[in-house]
Amino acid sequence: MMLGHTSIFLHAVGRRPLSRGFLCRAVRSSKLSVVRASFSNVPLSSTRSAFNSSSKQLKKAVSWGTVFFAIAWYNFTTREIIEQEAIAAVEPRYASLFPESTWQPDTKVDPFMRRINVDGRELWLLGLGVRSVSFLKIHVYAVGIYIDKDDVPLIVKALSEIKGDSDAKSIALDRDTGLDLFAALLDNNVRFALRIVPSRNTDFSHLRDGFIRSIMASIRDRRISQDADTGTGIVQIRSALGRKMSAPKNSELMLSIDKSGTLNMKYTPPRSSEKEVLGTVTDKTIVKALFLHYLTPPTAASEQARVSFVDSIVSVMA
Repeated sequence: MMLGHTSIFLHAVGRRPLSRGFLCRAVRSSKLSVVRASFSNVPLSSTRSAFNSSSKQLKKAVSWGTVFFAIAWYNFTTREIIEQEAIAAVEPRYASLFPESTWQPDTKVDPFMRRINVDGRELWLLGLGVRSVSFLKIHVYAVGIYIDKDDVPLIVKALSEIKGDSDAKSIALDRDTGLDLFAALLDNNVRFALRIVPSRNTDFSHLRDGFIRSIMASIRDRRISQDADTGTGIVQIRSALGRKMSAPKNSELMLSIDKSGTLNMKYTPPRSSEKEVLGTVTDKTIVKALFLHYLTPPTAASEQARVSFVDSIVSVMA
């Protein structure tokens, strides 16, 4: 008897859209089950009372199903609205960073939100680009470079102090001065974050191997001491991304640095709000090497993301 409205409830909790056709089929299924249960092994003279009783039970079941559906639908449709309303208004001098609420990368994935909440902190999207591989420029993923909103003034100040009479953008993009700038910010635990969204179906092993290659190249090419003991950090990355899991198109891998300099890794499946904690990386040398691969040359992970990040910072400099 309860199968029909239980199906509705489970479907709603799963946050999948419920069509009118689905609801009608579920109700018809419930009614048929009730009638069959009511008439089996019952004398013909009792069918009227059995049907009346079943109708009352059906109405009660549908009523509860409607309540469960309404609650689940409210939760589904208002979660994003509530989260966005919790974000405070932007100071006028930073308003130019948010011409729209979203930013579409140059590949076929969903738009990136320009302002997001991660672990109770508001992050701003300042750079966006695509990671491509091979001479064919095959798109692997879109990457957004975020920063904690409270740390944006620190980057602006740091760049202003070294700029002098020179062009700020050239300073930040230069191989040497840009490296000095972003390495110092990472050494001081400025809270950067990377949001990586695959543009084609992949898996954790491919992402893991790509990160490790990037880290090793960054240590080699960006004057990071090769004498540092990086074994622990590599083990932590392997552990976080070591499971045999797919990473479909439009899934999300969030890599965020907290105030202690620890890298927190979380995964979100496509069209879901349920985030899974993958692990942490406490080795600051590894964290620094990974982020410098996205922020500085040579061979940045996404030149488009790197340049657009610098453009955003320069745009709000006094």
